[in-house]
Amino acid sequence: MQNARPDPVVLINGKTLRGSYNREDRASTIHMISAYASSNKLVLGQLKTEHKSNEIKAIPELIKMLNIKGALVTIDAMACQTKISKAIVDQGGDYLLAVKSNQGKLRQSIEKAFASERANMADSVSLETNHGRIESRQCYVADSAKLEGDFKRWKACNALLWLRITALLKGKRLI
Repeated sequence: MQNARPDPVVLINGKTLRGSYNREDRASTIHMISAYASSNKLVLGQLKTEHKSNEIKAIPELIKMLNIKGALVTIDAMACQTKISKAIVDQGGDYLLAVKSNQGKLRQSIEKAFASERANMADSVSLETNHGRIESRQCYVADSAKLEGDFKRWKACNALLWLRITALLKGKRLI
């Protein structure tokens, strides 16, 4: 697998396999981590998490198996960890990680960095209507130098992105 050229965007995500749960033996549930090349619609690699483990420990192992040089690796907020960002950069890739409450200080610093944009969000709304669903999107990018605090452990963190999506379906807010 080391010689395969990745897609410019590689998505990494974990899923519990449907039907692998045994009510009598909770340990039998199978949880897989997959790396997916989006434009090629191709799974680049998968790894089963160890018993009593989780995605955070398995993702760096999966990254080591891949040739991600020059690729942008995206992962959800659960994997927003400094060890994972380091593993991606060490393999020659870049990362786009979602930040939620699992990284409290980083999230607060990002919110502060985008305070003026958040205060004026109505100025730059992109609307889209499809299948009875209305979505609004707002996106801002800033240099990571706007972060207040010590975030040197985030290897090669160069930019920040603030994305807000709101979706309505039949007048009810979805997200």
